[in-house]
This record gives sequence, structure tokens and C-alpha cells, in this order.
Amino acid sequence: MTMEHQGKHLLSLCELTKLIPFHILVDCDCRIVQLGQSLERCVPEATIGDHFSMHFRIVTPRVNPSYELFAKSGKTLFVVSGNKNSKLKLRGSFYSLGTEQVIYVNAVVATSRQELKDMGLSVSDLSLQDPLPLYLSSIDIQNGALRDAQEIANSLQERVEISTHKLKETNDELKQAKEEAEHANVAKGSFLANMSHEIRTPMNAIIGMSYLALRTDLDDQQRNYILKVKRSADSLLGIINDILDFSKIEAGKLDIESVEFTLWDVVDNMTNLVGLKAEEKALELLLDIATDVPSNLVGDPLRLGQILVNLGNNAVKFTDSGEIVFSIRLKKIEDSRVILHFSVRDSGIGMSSEEQTSLFKEFGQVDASISRQYGGTGLGLTISRRLAELMNGEIWVTSEPGVGSMFHFTAEFGWLPTESMETITKTLNLIGLRVLVVDDNLTARQILRDIGESMKFVVDIATNGSEAVDRVQKAQERGEAYDLILMDWKMPVMDGIEATKMLQNKGLLGHTQAVIMVAVSGREEVVNATKGISVSGFLTKPVNPSALIDVIMQSIGRDLETTKSRCVNIDDLEASEQLGGAFVLLVEDNEINQELALELLQDIGVRADVACNGQDALDQLKYTEYDGVLMDMQMPVMDGLTAVQEMRKQVQFKDLPVLAMTANAMVGDREKAIDAGMNDHIAKPINPKDMYTKMAKWITPRRPKITPTKVTSNIVSRTIE
Repeated sequence: MTMEHQGKHLLSLCELTKLIPFHILVDCDCRIVQLGQSLERCVPEATIGDHFSMHFRIVTPRVNPSYELFAKSGKTLFVVSGNKNSKLKLRGSFYSLGTEQVIYVNAVVATSRQELKDMGLSVSDLSLQDPLPLYLSSIDIQNGALRDAQEIANSLQERVEISTHKLKETNDELKQAKEEAEHANVAKGSFLANMSHEIRTPMNAIIGMSYLALRTDLDDQQRNYILKVKRSADSLLGIINDILDFSKIEAGKLDIESVEFTLWDVVDNMTNLVGLKAEEKALELLLDIATDVPSNLVGDPLRLGQILVNLGNNAVKFTDSGEIVFSIRLKKIEDSRVILHFSVRDSGIGMSSEEQTSLFKEFGQVDASISRQYGGTGLGLTISRRLAELMNGEIWVTSEPGVGSMFHFTAEFGWLPTESMETITKTLNLIGLRVLVVDDNLTARQILRDIGESMKFVVDIATNGSEAVDRVQKAQERGEAYDLILMDWKMPVMDGIEATKMLQNKGLLGHTQAVIMVAVSGREEVVNATKGISVSGFLTKPVNPSALIDVIMQSIGRDLETTKSRCVNIDDLEASEQLGGAFVLLVEDNEINQELALELLQDIGVRADVACNGQDALDQLKYTEYDGVLMDMQMPVMDGLTAVQEMRKQVQFKDLPVLAMTANAMVGDREKAIDAGMNDHIAKPINPKDMYTKMAKWITPRRPKITPTKVTSNIVSRTIE
């Protein structure tokens, strides 16, 4: 009998005795199971299955029981001899292992060699020292070890079964926890979506109505109040957008676009947004962009601008005095790809190395006191880090407490060939222009000097108004009068206005000389301050090369069209002028939002009918032809998604432009609108520029309103804000 366990088995007597010459293996019924080869020769008449007593008998010293009694008695020592006709006498022992018994012969009794020969045996057969007892001892040890191993294995198996049961219970608990977490995420997403919609709806009215109010005639106090309301609302909108972007990051649905754009457009928009906050704290906002940085790029301008604005706003927030410098350098350029290195340096409170470790983590703040003092969600830098990574870049910071911080990030873009500033100035016949840069800020002077020298101007510098007057006078005496003076407005010793008045009074400003006033603010204050003095133009800090070219051409009376086509964006009015005469259906249930949208449409000459819900819109479309539809998504009776799906089922509305104009701005809301059949998505609160641009992309008036094209310098427009 074989017992199997873990790939091994307990050895049986039958297996062990096969090679032993003298043995008789019997079963529990005393029938012969196996005979050793030598014993088989001695008793040839014995066959397998015969009863032991047919050929052998048991002789014991004291008793002579039957074999059956002996076998059942479990005795281990006995003597066996051949049957009565045999001369063979054997002496052996009885062994039992499980249900098997073996009679092992360990001696053969013979009187002479002849007898052995007669029995077919030899002396060597008698001298065999069969190792069965040793084998059996080894077997007992081995089988004991195997039994121990089996017991251990059984114990381990029991433990495994217990562990498996516990693991199953744990997995069931984890599955349940996962399901609960998924339900919680769905609930959180639904809550965020509802809260976003509920907050954005009144904010649309606050921001939109503030925008409209600022376009009316207001006194200074009224304008100040309304402007602060709008800025506060814009700040709140920024916080909401941070939360939405973070939810997109968590959901893995924050994507990067790939479109052609101009780097200067992104920088200009960033400086407009950050510049307002910097101006409130009287901070110098400066741009330091290397001349070899390509300006025509392929990538995501919105997300690049988001990082720059985040870093810029952070710098303004933690800086009470001094300057903030945005720098852009070329890190690597290939045939179609370029890696740019951006940095934002401030002179603010700075950070210790310990404070920097948690800076880019979710909801991280430098510490609790700063959170209370400076505010913020702690999401801006986390979002910036993720955006930089999506643009194959990285973000990091260097900082020293009390000195300031410098945030760096890299990003990869496609790039397109661009005319260099030297080529542009050569075309405009401006190479060799003699320029005096007057500014008390060392960084500002150096940046303006670098821009001028990149255009092949001859540039001198002065650190204040008094030094500027002295330099202008000496230059004229040498017969090397300056063609252009870039004069900072506010400086110690003598500011720009006083210096310009002195130059004018001394007759040092000839017909070919122009003074351009450079100021942190481009508003009415600087314009009013320069009334009555000879100022040819205005520049708002931070200065970029395109703006400088523009204002130079304006100041010397040259045609602006040449530089506009090369350096400056087409005015925002282009999109609105393209929409003049359009007739649209506005589908909106909120009366305030209706009023705001109608005002914005009326401003650009767009006529509109109003529908209060999706069903109302479908009814009006039956009787009136429109150039496009502006559709809210959440409305009573019939929502916008259902309405547009019903519209697309009708052949006549298959190609009618439908734009979602909604406070639904969560992850996937734009995709839901597009999947339902809408052409584009305008998020509330409404950004008029974004609204007009997207409308112009899709809506073409059947009866356009012809208006003369208006070209306005971005410098002038910033001056009259």
C-alpha cells in the first residue's frame, strides 16, 4: 500500500522486499503475495495466492499456534521451516507495516554443502547479510519524517484555508469599500457639478453686468466700486476654475490641445491679467524674453497661459514691494520641436527648504498662517505641475526666506519659422535708431536695452530724469541727437514728466525726436498727467518688442499697418464685426442671463429672439429661420441636450449652428454637449471675447451688416481702458 503526500510517498514492504532473496510476503488473510527469488527456487511449488500453511509451517520455542493466530498476535520473532517433504529449514522474523506482513528469512539451516547444492543454493546465499532490519529502521525514520511533514503540510493547508477565507473576506470588504468609494465619487461629482452650476449662474450676472456697467458713463467713484466688484468676481471665478481643473486631473481628463499660436499673444494676455494686481501693489512687472525664442508655436496656449498666470498671481500675492520678472529662454530646438524654459522671479517673502517640499502637493500651503494671511486654495501650483508634465516638462522652485522666490518650468512645443526683430526693423528702415532708455530700475533698463540692441538700435541708458536731461543735452552738442527717448514715468530725483518738461523748455526736443512715456499703468492717469507736454506715445510695462515697434512707428508718423501685420494681433473687434447682422435664437430660462446675453449680442449688431426652454425653442424654429442658436443646457420643461437631439432629427436643422451657453463646466460637460449635436461650448460666466470668437467660428449672417474695418493699436487701447 502506498501513501502519497506532497509528491512523495510512504514506502511499503512490498516495494522494499523485491530485491531480498529470502522472504515471503503475505496479506492479512495469510495468502502469499510475493516470494524472494532464492526462496522461490527452494520451494518451486509455492505460487502467489496460496495459503502460507500449504508450504510452510511455524515453529516457536514454547507454543505452536496456528498461523492465523500467529499473524493476528503481532509477534515479531518466530522460526519457519519447510514442509514435511522438504529438507529446507529456515529461521526468520515477522514484520508488519500497515496491512502488510512479511516473513523475512535471516538464516538457512543446512547440514552440508551437498544439501545446499541439492536445494539449488550456494554458500554465498547463506552468507548474505540482508539489510531488511536496517531498511525497515530507515523506513520508519523516513516515514516518520514524512508523516511529520504531512502533519505540517496538513497544518499549513489548514492555515492556508483559514488565510484564504480571511483573504476572501478582506477582498469582499475591499470590493464593498471600492463600490462605496465609487458611489461617493459619483455623489461628489454630482455635487460639484450642481454647485458649479448654481454658483456660475449668479456669477455670470455679476461679471457680465459689471462688464456692461464699466462701458457706460460713470464717475470715478462709481467706476472704482464696479471695477472692484468685477475683480472680486473674477477672483472667485478663478478659485472655481481651479477646483474644476483639479477634478479633471483626478478624473484623468485634462487634455492638452495642439494649435498654432503666437507666444506674444499668450504673454500679452498674461501681463494684462497679472498686471492689474501688480499695479494695485505698485510692483514692477517686467518681461525678459531672449531674442532667439521663436514666437510662432504649436501647442496649447490656454494651458501655457494658465501656468504663467498662476505663477504670476502667486508672485504678486507674496510680494509687497520690488519687482516681478517673467523670463523665457530657449533650452533646446530641433527641426520641428522646441523646449522653452520659463521662469517667474519675485522679491517677496521667500520660503525655507522645508516649506518648499509640500509646495506642489494638493491643497498645499507654505503654512497655516500664510493660508490665513494670503488666502488661496492650494491648488494652483498642483495644477501647474500637472500641466507642465502634460507638455513634457517639469516645474521646480528656488527660494530664500526674505529674499524672494524663482519658479521655473519647461514645456515642449512645435514651432514655425518667424521673422527676427532685426529683419523687421531692417524692413522698416529702423536699424541704427539712436535710443535713450531712462529708468531707475536696473532690471527694466537692462531688458529695454536688450530689446533695443536685438533690433540693432544704438542704445544709451540713464537712471533718472536729471541724468536723462544731461545726456540729451550732451548728445546734441556732439551732433548725435537721440531719435527716441523711452522715459519711465515714476522715478526718484526727477520723474519722467518733469524731465520731459525740462527737455521741452530747454528746446532739446527737435522735430525728429520723440518721447515715449513708459508706465506701470496705461490708464487715464498717465495720459492726463502728460497733457501739455510733448509725449509722442505710451507704453505699458512690461514692454514687449511688438508693442515697442508699434509705438515707435506711431510716434514717428509711419504707417501702422506694416507692423500690425507682422507683430500685433488683429483687434478683438474682428470677430464681433464678422457677426454683425446675424439673427440668432437665445434659449435661456434665467431672466438676468437673458438680459445680459441680449446686451452683449446687441453691442455687436446681432439680433436675437428669446426662448425660455427647449420645447419653446423647437416651437419657434418651426416658424422662423435663424443663423444660429445659443442654447442653455439646464432648463425646465425640456433641457438643452434633449432639444438639440430633437433638432438634429429634422433635416432642415441638420447643419444649423448650435452653441451651448451654459454654467455646466465640469469634466465631460463640453463632450456631452458635442455628443448631443452641439457645435461648441461657451462656459458661464460669459467671457465676451470667447463668446464672440466662438460665435464667429460657426455662425455666418445671411444678411451681414457692413461696417468699416477699424484698426486700433493695442498700445492705444490699453491707454484708454
